[in-house]
Amino acid sequence: MQVILSDSESRSIFMFLLLNLSYMVVQVIYGYITNSLGLISDAIHMLFDCMALAIGLVAAVMSKWPSDSAFTFGYGRIEILSGFANGVFLMLISVSIFFEAIERLMYPPEMNTQRLLLVSFGGL
Repeated sequence: MQVILSDSESRSIFMFLLLNLSYMVVQVIYGYITNSLGLISDAIHMLFDCMALAIGLVAAVMSKWPSDSAFTFGYGRIEILSGFANGVFLMLISVSIFFEAIERLMYPPEMNTQRLLLVSFGGL
């Protein structure tokens, strides 16, 4: 934890990760209460964003490690691999949301929209 908080880049990623996680919980709760695919899919997207931020945080810490006999050029390329993993995560969630949207087009659920707008604007 000390390594994360000592570097400004890692600290920024960590703080945004905490903020993103907290609002993701709000969106999951209100998405479930209002039966809103928009909020639920955005919460799932935020979950994958949090996973991407966590991977980026690990990569930011690992890229600072010095080179050794196994990795003579250091660990800098771990950031490239983390970017690839983030892209794969986002593609998976896009496919999942697409199929959920098709299902809801065929069988539309009832929605409670009283508090939906407030939470949606908060996420924006």
